[in-house]
Formats: sequence, structure tokens, C-alpha cells
Amino acid sequence: MARKRGYATNLEQWKRELSAELQRDVTSEEIARETGLAYSTVIKHGGHVFSRPETDTAARIVDFFNERSEKKRTTLDYFVEVDLGQLLAVG
Repeated sequence: MARKRGYATNLEQWKRELSAELQRDVTSEEIARETGLAYSTVIKHGGHVFSRPETDTAARIVDFFNERSEKKRTTLDYFVEVDLGQLLAVG
């Protein structure tokens, strides 16, 4: 039987990387304000596992990071495929 797959994001890792690069905290509030996304949406992207990628939201978040960082990212870099069976077994 095939394992059920989902998609986590690299948002929290990217926030840490950009914070180090800029030598200041990059917050979810800042990302929400600058992208026009709801704060709750940004928070959801930081810790939620999606059944399928939300590419429109991801593109706005990726643009935020690309405008501020030397490191260029894509929406393909944003999502990480995860095994939902492992998450359920651990949780």
C-alpha cells in the first residue's frame, strides 16, 4: 500500500536564515504585512502539513524572501514532501 504524502514548508528555516543574514529578527507579522497575507495564513505555513501545496501563497512568501536575501529561492524549494504515516506515528 502506498504511503500518504503531504507537504510541509521551509518557512521557519528560511526565517532563521534571513534573520541571520540581515542580523535582525524576521517575524511572521512582517511577512504578513509585506506580502498582504493574513497573519494566520503565515502562521499556518510555518507549522502545517498540507495535502497539496498552496502555490499562490507560497509564491508570495518566496517573493518576500527573494526581495530581501542574497539567496534565491523557488516555490519548489519552499515545500518539502513528508510521509504522513510517519507524522501520525510520531505525534
